[in-house]
Amino acid sequence: LKVALECPVLMLRQSAVEALVSEDALRQAEIAFRNKDRRVHQVAKRRHEAAVLRRESLARGQALLSSAQALAGQGLVPVNHLVALDRDWAALDAALLDAPLIEAFTQARQALGGLAQAQAELQQRTLRRNQEGRERLAALQAAGQALLTDEAADAPDFNALGAAQDAVQALLDASAEPALDATLARTLRATLQ
Repeated sequence: LKVALECPVLMLRQSAVEALVSEDALRQAEIAFRNKDRRVHQVAKRRHEAAVLRRESLARGQALLSSAQALAGQGLVPVNHLVALDRDWAALDAALLDAPLIEAFTQARQALGGLAQAQAELQQRTLRRNQEGRERLAALQAAGQALLTDEAADAPDFNALGAAQDAVQALLDASAEPALDATLARTLRATLQ
C-alpha cells in the first residue's frame, strides 16, 4: 500500500494495488485513490469488492456446512430442509470457496442423502407393514363374522378363523422393524381376544 501511495509511475502503482491481498488494505487504497487516480481507484475498488464477496461466500459456505452437519446429527432429515440447503449451496459461487470447504460440504450432503433415503425406505416399510396388519385384521373380522353367520349350520368352519388368528398372532409376535402402528396393534390384540 505504501508503494502504491508513494510511487509516481502509474503502472507500478497499479501493480502494487493488484498485489494487495487484505480487505482492509484494499479499502484503504480505494479511499486513497478515489480522487487521485481513476484507474488505480477502479482496480482497488474491484479487488476490494471481490475480497468482500469471497469473505461473505466463505462465511455463508461455512454456515451451510454447519447446518448440514447439525441436520445429520438430528437423525431425522426433513426433506424441505435438504432442498433449502441444496438451493442455498447452489447460489454460492464455487470459485470463491476453498476446496476443503467444498469437500466437507459434499461429504456432509452425501451423508444427509443417505439418511433421507434410509428414512424414506423405513417409511415405506412401515406403510407396508401397517397395510398388512389392516388386511389381516379385516380377514380375522371376516372369519369371525362368517363363523357367527354359520352358527346355525350343523358344523361351523373354525379353520378359517384359526388361520386368520394365527396370521394376526404371527404379525404381532414378529419383532421385525418397523413396528406396527400402536393403535393398529392394540386393535389387533383386542380383536384376537
